[in-house]
Amino acid sequence: YNSKYFKGEDFHGSVVQGNWDDVIHMCENKGMLCKIMINASRGTALHVAVSEGNEVVVNRLVESMINHNMVEALEWKDEKGDTPLHLAASRGLKHICECIIGPNYERKYLITIHNEEGETPLFQAALSWQKQAFMYLSSLMPDDENYSVLIRRNGDSILHVAIRREFFGKLLNFLALHFIYC
Repeated sequence: YNSKYFKGEDFHGSVVQGNWDDVIHMCENKGMLCKIMINASRGTALHVAVSEGNEVVVNRLVESMINHNMVEALEWKDEKGDTPLHLAASRGLKHICECIIGPNYERKYLITIHNEEGETPLFQAALSWQKQAFMYLSSLMPDDENYSVLIRRNGDSILHVAIRREFFGKLLNFLALHFIYC
């Protein structure tokens, strides 16, 4: 099989058909399946589970990745350059964002990954008007003045998006906490 796009009928079919018990069982037994792209547009099994908002499956797949030392699979991108965290943030799936980041914020570096448009998960939460996900992800912002997570490739900042989405007040609170008192 091709290591980037797995054509194995069992795994591929199980993911596409949403046979999550089978997918989880396969990933628990063969950790490398966590890194297999179902296809370019759908991404990995984790991308698909996040897209469906299936919190239980996401938790089990992330746990399997951790157990098999495949945490780097959380950085894998679909054809738009979105990681599973991008998808969760853009859909406002705060609990899934928390699962991906980890209970001790051990994977908070994932908020700095940019997609093809130059958007981070935090940026996508703002763009999609997902307030809870936005507030959670903004609380994880690095203190190193890394403003690149706030600006997309075309020059739009998160402030532009917040004004357009009319949650300027929440953004001001965020900016006050992270940047004004630096």
